[in-house]
Amino acid sequence: MLKQRVLTATFLGAVIVICIVASSHPVFSLLMGIFIGIASWEWAGLAGYHKIIHRTIYLLLMTALLVCVYFLRATNWVNTIVIFSLIWWCFAWIIVISYQRGRVLIPSNQMVKAMIGCIILIPAWTGLINLHESVAGPQQILLLFVLIWVADSTAFFIGGWWGKRHLASRISPAKSWEGVMGGLVASMLPVLGYVILKEMKGIDIIRLFALCLVTVVFSILGDLVESMFKRNANMKDSGRLLPGHGGVLDRIDSLTSAVPVFVTGVWLLEGRL
Repeated sequence: MLKQRVLTATFLGAVIVICIVASSHPVFSLLMGIFIGIASWEWAGLAGYHKIIHRTIYLLLMTALLVCVYFLRATNWVNTIVIFSLIWWCFAWIIVISYQRGRVLIPSNQMVKAMIGCIILIPAWTGLINLHESVAGPQQILLLFVLIWVADSTAFFIGGWWGKRHLASRISPAKSWEGVMGGLVASMLPVLGYVILKEMKGIDIIRLFALCLVTVVFSILGDLVESMFKRNANMKDSGRLLPGHGGVLDRIDSLTSAVPVFVTGVWLLEGRL
């Protein structure tokens, strides 16, 4: 199981890194769109749509939204979509904490849950394609992906080895506070490397570290939200596409919450908001 997990992560990571740094913007947008499309198919299952026809309709609707966003990417709508999603993620903290305390705030209506999928997946893709189009965008996206990968992997191993205190036992019993702290510390290493390579100085270093720390904290929320919806739907994994990992949604759940936070932070640091 662990060998499958490592091999799948290595292959998938290599493909994504090459796409980020070497592909054109349309190719990058398309690849990220494919991931979002597959995740949409899986989210339809979490929302309670199990028939192929229903999942297909949901996938087509999500695809149409992605196409619309792509052609509106040069407008202020991009900022609105990404920032609006931050409101959802702040509210998601309440839902997660309430679920952990035994109070389920997840809506029972399938259509509402399907709409939540849109709020989770569309802004993540929107933020990525907008950032990739800027001059330093590919480097910043690479930093973001490595940041989350390091945090997730470190939390997984440290939690497995030394984890004793549950982070959210009702949602994801395998996650621990020890894993969280290990992930937070380890995730600052790629940030340090980025600072050195970019020769950043003074307040800019502090701001970047602060942004990345907040981004990692929110990435944990994305993981917990997906786990919460899976538990509510009595599902272990969102899919079976990736050996050792489950579905695509299981792999990008941390990024869905991390991207809006990171991109908004970059916009603020660059004076674009």
